[in-house]
Amino acid sequence: WLYLPPLYGTLTMKNRLQDFVNFYNESNGPIRVNPYNIMHWAQMLGSKAVWFGWRIMMPLYLFHESGLNVLLPFLAGELTTSYYLAFIFQVSHVSNACSYYNDQVRRSVIDDEWAVSQVRSSVDYGYDSALCTFFAGALNYQTIHHLLPGISQYHYPALAPLVRNVCAKHGVKFNYLHGFREAWLGHFHHLVTMGKEGQQVHLHMG
Repeated sequence: WLYLPPLYGTLTMKNRLQDFVNFYNESNGPIRVNPYNIMHWAQMLGSKAVWFGWRIMMPLYLFHESGLNVLLPFLAGELTTSYYLAFIFQVSHVSNACSYYNDQVRRSVIDDEWAVSQVRSSVDYGYDSALCTFFAGALNYQTIHHLLPGISQYHYPALAPLVRNVCAKHGVKFNYLHGFREAWLGHFHHLVTMGKEGQQVHLHMG
């Protein structure tokens, strides 16, 4: 528990720095990606330079703010964004409401097809709350988001009942919780369980 607040609070910076590692290693963790060409590198480095100039250099040198006046709002914004994104992302996958495959199964053949795996490893919540959907950016419809990534989020409320009916028809458990509080508690209960078992939990991005 002592490590959780600082780790979740550094999520945004971790991902900004991880871009350099992903580009250099041509992988995202264990997942290989296609080689990056010069244009990809230029776009990535250019966007980093624009961000750094806008957030750091402009206040310091254009508006002549002190280092402390720049650093404190910067850290406050980073921490707020990190915690917000961390909890929105993690409650939908790192939860005791999900079904996971253990390491032994992952190294062999998985019987479930792709769509079934997406359903079982995702958690939806708060369908009846427009406010919840707004603040989650429709990621409270996480299962629909994974199954139909090319569909606009505005169609999720109409698609969710159809997907749930198909899951019920084929005996696939659809993980749905009433609201964000239940999803949030499910995430922390899972962390406690994993901690007692001595297992690692990796942050999931969307």
